[in-house]
Amino acid sequence: MRAIILAAGMGLHLVQPEGQQKPKCLMRFGDASLLERHLHFLKSAGVDEVVFVTGFKSEQIEAELDAINWKPATEIVVNNEFTLGSVLSVHTARDAMTRGGDVLLMDAEVLYDERIFTPLVAGDSVNRLLC
Repeated sequence: MRAIILAAGMGLHLVQPEGQQKPKCLMRFGDASLLERHLHFLKSAGVDEVVFVTGFKSEQIEAELDAINWKPATEIVVNNEFTLGSVLSVHTARDAMTRGGDVLLMDAEVLYDERIFTPLVAGDSVNRLLC
């Protein structure tokens, strides 16, 4: 299964100091970023192919992936038109969505309990959406 994580948005509904905004998936919960939590849950569920669609401050997301030294390496697809909405991010990931196999499409900003994850990815040949 391939996970496609939409992480391109600006997070305008979050209150962050002017000039210090960062991608929502870099918010920390406990000792890990939301991005790192997603990756751990994916790995524990047996999902080993991960594609991030980034846009807003993409370099910060790439730096976080480098800092946690995630293996196997994730694929990064950049949506340069991220201000136009998440539908365009889905379109930007079209190659990853259509290369065959099951797909889990998720928003990077969603905080969820790990207990929902394994049942979500269990089963045969079903595409899934976590948002």
